[in-house]
Amino acid sequence: MAGRALHGVAVGRRNSLSAGSRVGGERAAAIYTVIQTCKANGVDPHAHIDDVVARIAGDWSASR
Repeated sequence: MAGRALHGVAVGRRNSLSAGSRVGGERAAAIYTVIQTCKANGVDPHAHIDDVVARIAGDWSASR
């Protein structure tokens, strides 16, 4: 079980080598954090990110 949990970290570390810049790596780390937190809490990461993007695009004002 622990090996499976660390697999995402290893893949992320390998992918971060091609992030292009420090900012790109920080953004990738933020996305990996959201995905792993969703998985740890039994939430579908894809559905969660879709929901957040839909709220930002449609329901929230620009000042928010």
